[in-house]
Amino acid sequence: MESMVEALSEAYDALVTASLDVVEARGASSGQCVEEADAALEEFKRRWELFKAACDEADQVVGSARLRLELETVADHHEKLNDCSAVAELSWVGLDNAIADIKRETEVIIMGL
Repeated sequence: MESMVEALSEAYDALVTASLDVVEARGASSGQCVEEADAALEEFKRRWELFKAACDEADQVVGSARLRLELETVADHHEKLNDCSAVAELSWVGLDNAIADIKRETEVIIMGL
């Protein structure tokens, strides 16, 4: 998780630097379209796409962690309820299906990383 935060931070820093380069290049060209300004703008666009990709990857990691926590919480509640003799007669098929669904979603997200 720490490496994910570092990667996102680095991508953001690179985006900010690229945006400053665009401003400086445009200022140096007096608003006219010159090669340096065009190159700076292309680099900014590239850095923007890299930043978006880093954000998407971080979002997937956070989503995966959220699903794992939900799965653990549901499993803990399921286990506690199973310990109660008064509730032991209830059908857990629906809950077991929900747990299986969460596990499958977690695996799909993790495999996508």
